[in-house]
Amino acid sequence: MRTQGVPIQALQGGAIALIERQVGGAVKKIMMNNSGGGDGVANVFVVPSAEQRSVALSVNENADPTVRTDHTAALKRLSDDAETRTLFLRKSVTLPVQNGRLDLGTWQGIYLVNTGAGEVKDIEVYVTFVPTTAASSYVLDAKPRASTPVQTAELAREVKAGLLFVHEKHTSASMCLQRDADAPGFEKSISVVIPEAWNHDLFEHTYEGPDDMPGHMKCSLVGCSVTVPVHDGTPLADVYLNEHRDGGGYGVGHSRKIVLRGTSGTGGSKRVSVTLTGPVTEVSGAVLPAARGLAAAGAAAPAVNVFCADASAVLALCSSAAAERFLKASACAGDPALYPAIGQGRSVDIPSAAFERVGPLLVVSPSWTAARDITLIVTAF
Repeated sequence: MRTQGVPIQALQGGAIALIERQVGGAVKKIMMNNSGGGDGVANVFVVPSAEQRSVALSVNENADPTVRTDHTAALKRLSDDAETRTLFLRKSVTLPVQNGRLDLGTWQGIYLVNTGAGEVKDIEVYVTFVPTTAASSYVLDAKPRASTPVQTAELAREVKAGLLFVHEKHTSASMCLQRDADAPGFEKSISVVIPEAWNHDLFEHTYEGPDDMPGHMKCSLVGCSVTVPVHDGTPLADVYLNEHRDGGGYGVGHSRKIVLRGTSGTGGSKRVSVTLTGPVTEVSGAVLPAARGLAAAGAAAPAVNVFCADASAVLALCSSAAAERFLKASACAGDPALYPAIGQGRSVDIPSAAFERVGPLLVVSPSWTAARDITLIVTAF
């Protein structure tokens, strides 16, 4: 098995725990029990069961604890409902592994977040390690307060058909799948969701400049990693690095480190057509049978990626009620283009071991006006 459970006994209400040590330990156990190299990706997945609806993941600063308490305060301001707050974060995050170790940035830690007020016990977290077949890295010279395209074409040509996993190793920049037309205005739009005015009445972590803690929160909302399918040597979406600071990160400025991994020739992929019947549509019944079939056919592939080909929609692992609250009360409501870049976004990796525990998988379409068909692409890896 390439999946290892990471039991978390309890997480207090409003608490954020750093779990990169437990995740790294699970990766080592998986590698000890399986053949193959030590380079690849590790997916961290919170089982979205009813008991864990207030639990989510993020990657952010591992040092100053005020960054974590500021996260809790900001999430409360974004929504008064615990499960809805998780839609600003992720249930699944996939990170690079090099020589058997998590290949994170110096200041990056993995956050396990309880967005609710009550304690959650016996939290189920799965870690899945998958070797990759291609890799590259480079330093991107980011522009201040702007979105810059990430160079994915060369590795995609090497992969030919499969998946690209892209990660940025910083905590005040972010990474997302984005349309070229949305990129120029992205920083202005996300700054409405997380304004610098919060430095005056909400944030404690204010001593590194007015753009610092807002940059950390933007990183958590947008994420630091993406998974994108590759067909015929071409990525199916553009990847952007979003720089959220005027002066860049601590000690590195605007030099942002990018890590890319690729996998090809695993379990294949399948296109699934679904009809969006409203702003929130459950697609589990269409997606999970395809995922099970691919995982079984692909030499028991340990995970699948689900990708939404519609650039205006977002995937979510939550109840329909929480998704509807997210659309009605979200700070993004004035800008539908923000939704696909926030939270889980258009792409989610799901371990095969969790198929029976996934619960509702939703497509959330903020611009929905009438029923229409969209395509979801399921790829085993």
